[in-house]
Amino acid sequence: MIGVDAKSPRWDDWARLTHDIPHDFAAGDVELVETASGDELRCLRAQHADTPAYRPGFVLTFEPGMRVFLYTELPRIERVTHLTAALRAAVEPHLGRTLEPHARSTVRPHEAAALMAIASRLLLLGSAPAEAIRYAVLLHDHRWAFSDEGDDPQYGELGAVLRRPEVLALLDEATATSTSTPA
Repeated sequence: MIGVDAKSPRWDDWARLTHDIPHDFAAGDVELVETASGDELRCLRAQHADTPAYRPGFVLTFEPGMRVFLYTELPRIERVTHLTAALRAAVEPHLGRTLEPHARSTVRPHEAAALMAIASRLLLLGSAPAEAIRYAVLLHDHRWAFSDEGDDPQYGELGAVLRRPEVLALLDEATATSTSTPA
């Protein structure tokens, strides 16, 4: 999923330009392109086989130098994405939930964000699995969602599943792989 946040001299804070609508793209739907007017990130999804020219999504024109930065960071982002997907696949069956109509997953949005934070901490910061879980989500009242004293009720089910031996083994394996693979 790709979202675009931006900041302008005309307003003081960051704004989500892609709103709250999820924009999911396969790897082949995202490309960095050199154009005469500058470098672009094109996120255009081929949605229907019978209308391949219709590709919803967006195109961003980069400031000079951003393309080089993205080329170095995209492999790291992809590793986090793959681990997040593996985590979701590992925890989802243990949540014991029924898939809601039109839903893609039984993992709730705030839980999906926690899984991404765990994967990011593990792969990008080099955190140990227990530490990655513990510090994945800071709540509005400055408490951690996952705690030795007890998980926040919103995260209780997920916390219990994250501490299952097979999920911890997945995190341990990712940690071992990330230390042997250059960032």
